[in-house]
Amino acid sequence: RESGKGYFVVINAFNHAPLRALRELLNDYLVADLPESEKPPIAQVEHSILAAYTGDYSPASVRFPREGWQDSTFRVKLEEGRLLSSEDGRRWRRLYPVNEQHFRRSGEPVATAAFIPVEDGGMVLQGRMGNWIRE
Repeated sequence: RESGKGYFVVINAFNHAPLRALRELLNDYLVADLPESEKPPIAQVEHSILAAYTGDYSPASVRFPREGWQDSTFRVKLEEGRLLSSEDGRRWRRLYPVNEQHFRRSGEPVATAAFIPVEDGGMVLQGRMGNWIRE
């Protein structure tokens, strides 16, 4: 962020692979001459708070509907004090706490996901992975 560099890119096809490849090339180009940034600290969050975020989440909204999108599940589990998430139930990725409600992935300098409690006791997960609700 401090570099003031950024970009916006879109393609006119719903195809993640070329868009992902283009973003990776742009990211690498933009940061090539920048000094490596400090790794953000991992916040210490109580086990009970992390445990409150676990469960299966259903899509709360969808940007590009496709057949069966309503049946998608985003899973969050707590393992050895670490919060892990998966969209397919096979590949689990760690969510690093920035504070009690905000999390980031490895290599991300700032929070990119938030757990938001709702009045009825449910939970909303919002971030780069989409908008999900646990009831």
